[in-house]
Amino acid sequence: MFQVKTGQLVLQWRRRSFAAVAAGMVFIGLLSCAYAAPPKTKSDARLRVFLQKYLKRYPPVIDQGLRYSAASVSLDGGIKRQYLVYIASRWWCGSGGCAALLVEPYDSSFRVIERFTLARLPIRILPSKTHGWHDLTMPVAGGGIINGYTVLLKFNGREYPSNPSMAPKLPSSLSGTGTEVPLSEHGNLVY
Repeated sequence: MFQVKTGQLVLQWRRRSFAAVAAGMVFIGLLSCAYAAPPKTKSDARLRVFLQKYLKRYPPVIDQGLRYSAASVSLDGGIKRQYLVYIASRWWCGSGGCAALLVEPYDSSFRVIERFTLARLPIRILPSKTHGWHDLTMPVAGGGIINGYTVLLKFNGREYPSNPSMAPKLPSSLSGTGTEVPLSEHGNLVY
């Protein structure tokens, strides 16, 4: 038996119950990744090389603090997976959010499906689809928006809306639904 003390609250677990809770959490974690999963090592290395080439074209200098977080997703329901990539640095973030990319494997590299501006986490994948691709949700705040809210991003047959602040507000009935894409603001260094 062990104890965790928090202020005046003392939590006690027996080893068996802790193992059951841990196993349950792992199972729930696996279920929540039905649509999103961390990228594999080989693909992640290719993605990093792609990002190094793609991202150095935009800022006037190579940003040594540039970080990215990527998750493999299946938005079109096919075998070929896409990657949602969250990009964070002083060059790629502002008061309204940071940048994000939706890319897919193409030949020996990747191609950009969408470049999101003003992206914020968490990004969620909804079970609903538009033109065969899953709908996404993303929070919108900052940049002059006083009360933040969440928007619904629908695929139009070619792309998602690149500026989330221009997308429609998520209906309250869908709030908190879907699968959260496992992205972080403190990802891996690009360079």
